[in-house]
Amino acid sequence: MSDRPCIVAEAVAAIIAAAPARVRKRLDRQPTAAQDWSWQKSDSQWLIRAGEETVALTVDATNRIAAAADVTCTCLLSPNCFHVLACVSSLVCVSGTGSASVAGTESVATEELAYAEQANTDAADIEDQVAITAEMRSAAHQTIHAIENVLTTGGRASGLVIQSSLLRAAHQCRARGLIDLSNTVIRISEGIRRLRADDDDTDSGALRRDIVTAILNARDVLRHEQLSVQVVGQVRRSFQPVKLSRLTGVIAEPILTLSGYAGVCVHLIAPDGRWFQVNQLQPGDAALIVRAYRGGIDLGALTLSAEKLSRASLDVQNLTASEDGRLGKGTKTRWAVRSNNGSPERSGKPLDRCERLNSPLSAQVDRAFSDSQRPGDDLVCFVGRIAGPQGGTLLMTEETTSETLRLGIAIDDQHVAFRKNLQLLARAPGMRLRVYGRLRHDSAGLIDALTIEPVNDDSDSPRLVLPDEWHERCHLGLDTLQRHHITRTERFASEVEFGESTSAANQPVVAQPLSRRTLAMVLGGRRAVPPFTSDSHRRDKRRLIQQAQPTAAELLDLLAISSSSETHETHFRSLTLAAAETYLASALKSFQHDGWRKRFVSEASSETEDL
Repeated sequence: MSDRPCIVAEAVAAIIAAAPARVRKRLDRQPTAAQDWSWQKSDSQWLIRAGEETVALTVDATNRIAAAADVTCTCLLSPNCFHVLACVSSLVCVSGTGSASVAGTESVATEELAYAEQANTDAADIEDQVAITAEMRSAAHQTIHAIENVLTTGGRASGLVIQSSLLRAAHQCRARGLIDLSNTVIRISEGIRRLRADDDDTDSGALRRDIVTAILNARDVLRHEQLSVQVVGQVRRSFQPVKLSRLTGVIAEPILTLSGYAGVCVHLIAPDGRWFQVNQLQPGDAALIVRAYRGGIDLGALTLSAEKLSRASLDVQNLTASEDGRLGKGTKTRWAVRSNNGSPERSGKPLDRCERLNSPLSAQVDRAFSDSQRPGDDLVCFVGRIAGPQGGTLLMTEETTSETLRLGIAIDDQHVAFRKNLQLLARAPGMRLRVYGRLRHDSAGLIDALTIEPVNDDSDSPRLVLPDEWHERCHLGLDTLQRHHITRTERFASEVEFGESTSAANQPVVAQPLSRRTLAMVLGGRRAVPPFTSDSHRRDKRRLIQQAQPTAAELLDLLAISSSSETHETHFRSLTLAAAETYLASALKSFQHDGWRKRFVSEASSETEDL
C-alpha cells in the first residue's frame, strides 16, 4: 500500500454523499474491504481488481485524485457503487488546493515579494489580522456540529455519514479561508478512518488532540471579529527577509503527517543560535521519505540533497523566512556550500563554537518549556554514554549531570530507521555519543533521538565509526546503521532496570481520571463516560478533591453532565471536552517541567554534599 494515491477531501465527501444508504452501511460493516483487492498502477491510472469488477483511479503528477469524476468502475452502479466507495475510503485525504502550510511547497513569488514590499510597521500589523466573515462563522459552526456528532457516537462508531460531514466541513473551511482549521479536520477524518480500520498507525492521543484543536480554533472564529493570520492559517506562507550570512546543517528528520504528506525536514542553525528549517514534502505516504532525503532540493541556483544539506556549512545571502523558521528557496536567495581543499567542510567545527548547543541541558529544558518559544526551542543537545534498553526506549547517562535519560522513537514506521538503529545501539553499552533530539513535553526524561555523532575516547568502550560520506553524523530516522559501524558490540541487548517505566508514573494524579474520561468520549462517545451518579464517577471525584484539585473535580462533573442525553446546550459537549483537555495540557506541562527540574536539582544537591 506504500505507493497508493491520495485523494482530495471534497472528492471523498461528494462520493460518500452520492452513495445509497445501503452501500454506506455495507462499507461500515467492512471498512477494510479494499485492502485485499489487487492494486496496480499504469501510467496516470490505478486499476483495482475487485472480484469481477475493476475500479479506475485517474491521478495527477503528484499521485493525487483531484475530483470525484476521476474515479470510475465497470459495474452497472458506478460511480455510486460499493467498489468505488471502498477504494476511496481506504485512501489518505489531502486538502484540495495543496496548502503550503502542510506540504512545504512555498511560493517563490511570495518569498521574492518580501524584498519588493517595504510597508511600514502599522500596515504590517493591519495585514496580520484577518476579518471574520459570516461565511467563516458558518463554516466554523458546521465544523463543531460535525465534531459533536463524533463525540456523540465515538470515533469507533463514526461511519461514512459522520466522516463525510467532517470532510464537507473541511472543504467549507478551506473555501472560506480557514486553512488551519480545514487541515485539522482532515486529520480528524483520517484518524477516524485508521481507528475503524484497526490500522497499525492508529494514534488515539493524536485524534483527541486534533479534535480539541479544531474545537478551540472554531470557537475563536465564532467569538472574535478579527484573528491573526497565524490562527487562521495561510495557503501560502508569508516570508520576510532575515539577516543571515552563515548556516550549518545539523539535523534531518523524516516527516509523516495524517493530512497526507511525507518527506524530510532539515534543521539548520545560525551562529547566533537561531534555528531554521528547509522542508521537502509531497502528498503521499512514508514511501516518499527516502526519495525526499536522497533527492535534490532547489535552493536558489543550488541543488543539494537533504542528505548533504544536513551535513554542510553554507554561506547564504538574501534569505527569507516565515514566522515559524521555515526558509524560502526562491531564485533570489543565494546558497553556497563552504569547502575545505575541495571537500565540504565538516559542519561539526562551527557547531563546537555554538553557545546554544553547548549550554547546560537544564537551560535547554527551561527554554523548551518557556511560554515564549521560538522555532527549535524544543531541540536539545547533550553528550552521554549508552546504558542499555528499557522497554521501547534506550537509556543514556548524560555526561555533565550523570542523569539517566530515555531516548524514544519519533516515528515508528517500517520506512524509517529509528527502531532498527536504536536496537543496534542498545547492544553497545558504554558507547559515548552526542545526541540531538526533541524533548517530549509529556514525559520527563524522555527525548526523541533524531541525530547522533560519535564522541570516541581512549577507553575500551564500544566505538561508532561512520562512513566518510556521513561526516561523523547519523540521522537516526534516515540513515541505517550497520553492525560493522560499531566496534565491540554485544550479541544481545540486556534490559536495564531503572526507575518507573510505566506511563502512569509520568502523569500527574489529576491527569489519570480526566484523561480517561476525555479519551473515552473521543473513542466511544458520550455513553462511554460514566454517569454523574455512578460509583466510578463519585470515587474519582472524591480522589481529586482529596488531592486538592477542585478545578479538576468540577471538570469531571461537567464531562459527566455533558455526556447525559438530557444535555441540549449548543456545543456544550465539545466545549467541555476542550476545557478539560486545556486544563490537562497545562497541568501536564507544569508537572513534567517540575520533573525535569527535580532531576537537575537533586544532582546539584548531591554535588554540594560531596563538597
